[in-house]
Amino acid sequence: MIILTMIVMLITMLLSPIGWLVNTFGVQPAIAWGISSGGALVVAWVLKKIPNDKIKIAVGAVMFTLGTIITGFFGGKWKYTKPFWNKLIEPWVIDLLDNVAAHGITELIKGLRSDN
Repeated sequence: MIILTMIVMLITMLLSPIGWLVNTFGVQPAIAWGISSGGALVVAWVLKKIPNDKIKIAVGAVMFTLGTIITGFFGGKWKYTKPFWNKLIEPWVIDLLDNVAAHGITELIKGLRSDN
């Protein structure tokens, strides 16, 4: 049980900002949670000052660029990945992402805004 606890503590220290605060500065975990939550509130406040259209344009441009990079590396340009990409990834995985993830998030947001 002690080994499991140590493994969980090590993962927390290495992978989370809270663990980083605890590990680096010796901050108590409750205080580290407070600092992280305060930081999240500051980020949310700053993002609220930026118009939604500008955020959507910036995020859209970054994600489109990421998509073209992924397509360029793994897509239909290499002779080894072209059949795999065109017959499996593009019709199945990308449609799954579009139909389930993208549409699901869109409908979730509509539901969250339904009381307005």
